[in-house]
Formats: sequence, structure tokens, C-alpha cells
Amino acid sequence: MDPEFADTVQDYIDTVRGQRQLVQARKLVVAEGLALSTGSINARLQQDSRKRTPLCLAAVSGDEEGLRLLLAAGARVDATDAYGGTALFWAVRNDCIPCVTTLLEAGANIRHIDNYGNSALIRSAAHGNGPMTQFLVEKGSALELRDKDGRTALMRAVMYGNVADVKVLVAAGANASAADETTNMTCLHYCARGQHTEICEVLVEQGGADVHVRDSYNNTAMVYAKDKGNIDLVNIIRKQLRREQGTGEFAPDYDPEKAAEEQRQRDIMREKRRCDEEALKWPCDGGPDDPNDYAAVEQDREAGRQARVRYYQELAAKRQQAAS
Repeated sequence: MDPEFADTVQDYIDTVRGQRQLVQARKLVVAEGLALSTGSINARLQQDSRKRTPLCLAAVSGDEEGLRLLLAAGARVDATDAYGGTALFWAVRNDCIPCVTTLLEAGANIRHIDNYGNSALIRSAAHGNGPMTQFLVEKGSALELRDKDGRTALMRAVMYGNVADVKVLVAAGANASAADETTNMTCLHYCARGQHTEICEVLVEQGGADVHVRDSYNNTAMVYAKDKGNIDLVNIIRKQLRREQGTGEFAPDYDPEKAAEEQRQRDIMREKRRCDEEALKWPCDGGPDDPNDYAAVEQDREAGRQARVRYYQELAAKRQQAAS
């Protein structure tokens, strides 16, 4: 069985089993008239294969009534699953603001961190639900908490191109110039690599992102923007550079057509290097049978060179045809 399909099936099985456990838990609570002690309720309510408690399952289902029922019976509000997540995390993932409200009113820790360093806010920003992110910010979520890779909620929102979340976090005062702890990339680096033009404008114009920061590869965001050939990104960053220098919004020597041609030349050189590295992989009848037959080896290399010439000629013809 395909592993991905198997995981999907297992998720379905877990969900069905979890729903049954949630129903049983609710029946148990109702049958005993909400008179269970805290120790009793948590001992008698079973977990699923991911160690999610019925409270987590209620959050997954968006079952606000079930949450209130279980909490009133003494279920632990911050009980964790196998990944260190709480019911609050599952409510956030399910985009259920009423469930989140219920859990917070019951004392859920909004700054809880799971086994991967994620907070509820980081999960919301990565998931891409602007209203949920806004709600968590208003409830006091810490903006600068970092996951195991040293990324903040704003960085995760930028990585996944979640514009609404980025706007919420920037407006709340998240640091748009902060760098992660593995590659020293800032939000602007991630933005340039992902070609998120609208987010780049928000980071620079509203968040005051530092365009000069270099990552561990000694690259600024401008390098990635140029490498992607994204003129809009280049212009946004260039505008900020020129503003800082006090010499106008755009560099007078910047020519979009010239930049596009330079990018085309870089693409050609990159393809040429790839071909050169695989020179002996351009076979002629599989290459010489005897690797010690130097004449045959040289003949095969010459055939490979000719094949590369034909490749470049065909590539040039295709580009010329596309341009016309």
C-alpha cells in the first residue's frame, strides 16, 4: 500500500475512532451527572492513537458544547497529545474561535509550546487564518516566540504566503527584521525566495523590514529577488534602498529589460554548467565498451560535445521562436 494513502487511511480510522471515544466520553459525563472528580474524569476518558484526549477531539470537531461538558466534569484543559499539543492547538487548527474562547475562559495556556516549539499563534499563522491570528493576538499571544528552527509566527506566515496573517502580525508590532536561528534569514529573505510581492510591500512599507541583512550564505533579500527575476520585488527593495540614501525612489541605472537579459544569461550558464558536469552522460550507443580504449573514449566525448551543441542550437531556436 502506498505510504501516503496508508497515512490517509490511518487518519480516517483515527478520526472515526476518536469520534466514537468522544461520544462515549460525553455519555459517561452525562450518565454520572457531571459529578466526577478531576482525577476520575481524566483516568476514565480514553485517548486515541495520537494520545488526544476527548477534550482535544471535541476541539477537533468544533464541538463547543462537548468542550463545556467535559470541562465542567473536570477534564484537564492543558492535557497534551503525543506531539505536545493541547485542545487549544486543535481548536486553532480547526479555526473554531468559539472553542478557543471556551478553552481560554477555562484557563488554557495561550503560550503553551508543543514538542516542535510551536505556539498556538505560530500554528495559526502557518495555517493561514487571519481572523484566528487576530483573535489570538488580542488575547495576548506572544509575538516573538520561536519554533524549533528559530522561526517566529511572522516568519511562518511569510513562508506560506499568508497575506492576512502577515498584515495582522505586522500591525501588532511583530519584528519584521528578525532572523531565524538556523540560516539567519529574515522575513524578507523568505518573501523574496517565495516571490510574495504583496507581502514584501507590507514588510517594507509597514513593518520597516531591514533590507541590508545577510543570511548565512551572505545573501541579502535583493540577491534572491534578482535571482528569481521578479522585477516587482526588486523595485520594492530598491525603492527602500534609494529612500534610505535620500536619492529618490528608483535607481536611475536600473533597467528592467537589462535585468531580464542578465537573468536569461544566468539561466544559460547554469544549464551549461549542468551539461558540462554531465558531459559523459550524453551517451552515444551507451559509450565505449572498453574504458581503456582511449580512442573510443575520446570519440564518445566528441559525440557528447556535438550533442550539447545541437542542444544549445535547439534551445536558441525555441527562444527565438517564442520571442517572435
